[in-house]
Amino acid sequence: MKLPFARDSGLCTRFVTQITMRRTSYENITITIIPKASVSVERSAKLRAFKKEGLTSLDGQEFLDIFQEV
Repeated sequence: MKLPFARDSGLCTRFVTQITMRRTSYENITITIIPKASVSVERSAKLRAFKKEGLTSLDGQEFLDIFQEV
């Protein structure tokens, strides 16, 4: 799978990005945020609440849109 990493003016990755891929019998993409341990409880809860699921494909523009939303 080839997917260009999201990039745009004013958009950068300030934190480690982990992409985990698993082989399954069906196509499914789930995107979540795992906050670092030093984040406040309130901020951690907000970040953990972010979830995109039910996607079966992801092109470069969709990937960029999700990064901008985050």
